[in-house]
Amino acid sequence: MANSKINFLKRFIIFQFAFLFIFSKVQNLKKSYKDFYKRIKFIAKLSKISQQKLELIENNSNNIFILIFSLYFLSSLFALLFNSGLGKHISGMFTIIMAIIYCNPVTTIKKNFESHKYSRDDWKNYVPSLEFCLIAAVGIIMTLTSFQIDNNEVEEGDNAPKKKV
Repeated sequence: MANSKINFLKRFIIFQFAFLFIFSKVQNLKKSYKDFYKRIKFIAKLSKISQQKLELIENNSNNIFILIFSLYFLSSLFALLFNSGLGKHISGMFTIIMAIIYCNPVTTIKKNFESHKYSRDDWKNYVPSLEFCLIAAVGIIMTLTSFQIDNNEVEEGDNAPKKKV
């Protein structure tokens, strides 16, 4: 019993980022829609997709925002409450996607190139932002927890009667 409480507390600590992130974006939806639209448009232009697909993304950016954040919330909820391995994995992947969307390292590098801040000796400018690294690390940790073996399941499996062949 105490072990399940400790496991829930660990999951709560790890997955609270997802809920806090979602809450921060849902508080002011108009601003979040505009910000999301700009970021998705920038990523779409970087990937050099066709103009027709770019217009489709622009026209449906609010729906894409709602879909992504709804799936992110549901997967995090399943991971936290039900200890779902699939929920943990999907939540981790969404966290990494959010790091790419909101802390895109390409944006920082591009801005530094445009302002001529790069030199050969200044290697620190080529490293992604600390914010991106931390959010991506949280996403990787979330994904790795989906591969964790629960000790209760192992103990129950050891006590199960064995069949003789």
